Amino acid sequence: MVLCLAILCPGHPRAGTFDHREAFSRLPASPEVLYLPEKYSACFGCHPAREVIAEEDFNVETNFRDTVLGKNLHSIHVYRQPQGTNCTACHRADDSTGAPSFLPGIRLAMSEKGGRCAPACHRPKEYRNAGRSR
Repeated sequence: MVLCLAILCPGHPRAGTFDHREAFSRLPASPEVLYLPEKYSACFGCHPAREVIAEEDFNVETNFRDTVLGKNLHSIHVYRQPQGTNCTACHRADDSTGAPSFLPGIRLAMSEKGGRCAPACHRPKEYRNAGRSR
């Protein structure tokens, strides 16, 4: 299943039009990497760090936050110690279209009020966005 910006971020000015292959090719090869802003510069051109990995619960662009915990779930992954989790641990760019999607092993199910992810790296977890729609 390919989820483009039209699905993940319907209000995004380039919804469904951006080819992510080049940006993904510039990310570190390892799925685990110590967070340094320059390592993620390929993403931050379109996805500002303050929206994607700010620790506060302001991740409106992707809705990957848990309002019960008051946490931006991207920040939990990126700033994890001793090494963070690279974007490519969960996300990929489709080989033929460049559309962003999730790796099959992530097993992410999104719902109107949040979602559930059940990857191999941790037990299944649910998160709630307090009913904020995508």
